[in-house]
Amino acid sequence: MDRDTVPPAAENRDNDIEVVLGREQALQPALLEIPSRMTLGESTSPKIHCGTLHLRTSRPVARNLQTLYRRDGRPIPDEYEIFWDHELWLLSHSVTVIRGGDDAEIDNLCYEIRFPEDATVLEALPQAPYVSNGQDVWKCEADLGLNGTASSPAGNVSVSIGSENFSFQGTLSFTNRQESVARITFDAITPLIQVTGVGGNIIQFVFSRLEKPLAGVQSVVELVMVDKFAEILPCAVRLQGTISGLNGARTRLRSKWIPFTVRLAGDESS
Repeated sequence: MDRDTVPPAAENRDNDIEVVLGREQALQPALLEIPSRMTLGESTSPKIHCGTLHLRTSRPVARNLQTLYRRDGRPIPDEYEIFWDHELWLLSHSVTVIRGGDDAEIDNLCYEIRFPEDATVLEALPQAPYVSNGQDVWKCEADLGLNGTASSPAGNVSVSIGSENFSFQGTLSFTNRQESVARITFDAITPLIQVTGVGGNIIQFVFSRLEKPLAGVQSVVELVMVDKFAEILPCAVRLQGTISGLNGARTRLRSKWIPFTVRLAGDESS
């Protein structure tokens, strides 16, 4: 077994996966210790450290992109030969930074999701170009194409064929424009976002604080191409956070890879 993978027994079977990162997960543990408040020899008191990170990630919900496009009876254009041997799935899930009395302030959150090698991530959101300042919150908004890519919103979207909620405070507004599936809109906890890995099978989101420490729920979305007859999608997630340690020195806490499975039967998965 990969030494960076959590054994199956450690996997949370509920919809949410709780992750607590502390000194044991720090890349430089000494930066989380306060020497002046530690004692020599044996002690029954817990070690004094600079705080922990309490994170939660939800399991992805999968929606078939062809099914979403056909919801108003539109046929798939003949030139989309990508659908001969593959299916495109819209995966939506979230990562939450939970703040409590002993939790550290997080300056930088890295969220990674790893798919099988024969799967390809065609798009991932949120990305900085699609994030703007709304009414007291940051909003990610993009148009999703039938080819599995995102683009900047083009004019007013037609919602005559309906809309639906997804993930946390997110909306899919369906359009009748040719080759466009829907406009996706959801909140962002920061506009400072970096995404790497599109075109491969491992996606990395990096969220950095703007003014206030990161906190709250952040939705994430991937458009993934898989084999047409695939029924499940084995995945794994890993979370990392950068906090201020001893005398303000920054250090990173990193979880192990946490495996789970996304079911691709029907329009949604659990």
